[in-house]
Amino acid sequence: MPNQTTPLGSRPPRTLLCAGLAIGIAFFALTGCANRRADRGDKSVGATNAGLQALIGDDEAPTIADLPPDDFETTRRRIEESAALLEQALAESSTRVARTPDGPAYTRHGERAHDDQPAITEIDPMHGDDPEPGEATRFSLLDEIGDQSADPTAPPPDVGGLAEGTTPVDPAKDAASPASDPEQRKQQLVEELVGVLVSLARSGDAPGSAALALAGLETLRPQALEELKAEGLLSDAEIASLDAARQMFDALRADGGIADPSRISEVLERIRQDLVARAGLRIVRAELCTRVLGYGRYETFESNRFIAGQPIQVIIYTEVDGYTHRETTGPDGEPRYEVELSQRLELYHIADDLNTWNRAAESDKTVSRNRVRDYYLINQVTLPRNLTIGKYHLKVVMRDLVGGSMAEAIIPIEVVASTRANARP
Repeated sequence: MPNQTTPLGSRPPRTLLCAGLAIGIAFFALTGCANRRADRGDKSVGATNAGLQALIGDDEAPTIADLPPDDFETTRRRIEESAALLEQALAESSTRVARTPDGPAYTRHGERAHDDQPAITEIDPMHGDDPEPGEATRFSLLDEIGDQSADPTAPPPDVGGLAEGTTPVDPAKDAASPASDPEQRKQQLVEELVGVLVSLARSGDAPGSAALALAGLETLRPQALEELKAEGLLSDAEIASLDAARQMFDALRADGGIADPSRISEVLERIRQDLVARAGLRIVRAELCTRVLGYGRYETFESNRFIAGQPIQVIIYTEVDGYTHRETTGPDGEPRYEVELSQRLELYHIADDLNTWNRAAESDKTVSRNRVRDYYLINQVTLPRNLTIGKYHLKVVMRDLVGGSMAEAIIPIEVVASTRANARP
């Protein structure tokens, strides 16, 4: 049978009756003792220590038998005051009782009470915490005394913070579980992280950062990027960059370790060439020169200012990058690499954007046993002497005849009168 606890709200009348009965018995007992000992004469005593004050203090209270007859009225008055204080304390505690409107009730031992019993909450008598509104309360001095039969030196039981119905985990079994295996745990974490990154790439406006993290995870979980590629969430340029990053990560691995620098260098060079080819043709540098000796070895004019009425002879030096190689086979059966570019020149008068001079496209073809790394073109031209005074733009137009891409560059030119001191003949 579960232990049921009666709310304090139903106890005050019975408690007050018992308290009053005890006070009455004490009163009559004291009265009889005082009458029998009234003839013993006066005795010198200190201040009376009776009632609740005797219970609280450390001094030993004198008994009624030791008191003189004249102090009996004082003793009785203090007993009445103590009874009044006790009654007031019980009345105040009864006002703190409230019934729980909803939810099941539980006894102080954790057992569920009947449906007609309200929920009870214990209040610490030393701290006097107020209960929550609508919560039943019980105040008990027995809680402070505790179970005297228990061993005071025994440690409290360890419940381990387990919720009701939770089975404790056996450490021995947990150590042998598959989740404790480092390799399986790694795979589990990788799968979880891949799922999170894919969700971020789908929900975000810029999926690039999540896709880059997935490219790194492909060393642990291949084909992690394929799902995003199939859904069309990435542009062609983003896919090219991610493929390069994936190749770099793959190159770093070598039989479970890290590859040597020479191997990584080869892979990085191939990645660079692929990225350059994907980016398309690019004019790295275009200059008007007086002399060209080779790649990166040239001399330019002090300024691109020329005298009107005279022919203008220049060498146009152009460095390009991002061209495409055509792979062929030579007469000896060995592979060959071809680069074929064309260059067209156009001169525009800036004031009216008039095309005043052109040079038809000329192609240049290079064949090598290796991929060409440094590519440059030189084109010696003579600009017409009838150019009017003003500023011009010399446009250099390059086209990759293998890959189909195109690039442009502008070289500024100024034509001045012959009276200018800083002009060259």
